[in-house]
Amino acid sequence: MKIKKDDTVMVITGKDKGKHGKVLKVYPKQCRLIVEGVNIQTKHQKQTRKARAEIKHQEGPIHVSNVMYYETLHDRREKIGTRQDDGGQQGAQHDRKEKAPKRVPTRIGYTFVNGRKVRVSKKTRNTID
Repeated sequence: MKIKKDDTVMVITGKDKGKHGKVLKVYPKQCRLIVEGVNIQTKHQKQTRKARAEIKHQEGPIHVSNVMYYETLHDRREKIGTRQDDGGQQGAQHDRKEKAPKRVPTRIGYTFVNGRKVRVSKKTRNTID
């Protein structure tokens, strides 16, 4: 999943279309996430010995396909890709005929930075984390 906790996202479909907020929790197996201030649900809390009965308003999970990454710096939503760059070492392969490594271009959008894969904005090509 390209969206992670503490990212700012914008809802692109549904009753909360146009709202944006911070991701509070991510459920990668269900492809759902909880966004602050989006998909507010009411929960009726039963009375216990310690607490009174009350009606709570809390955020519910929404599907990851209904949100897009929201870049607060440029105040717009953006698509996210991944990039890898290992200082030119990634993409080198040994050819059987030649003993020197043969340069093979890496796939577009993939680069390693300091040995780890990073997320980038597809429009501006800036790293996100």
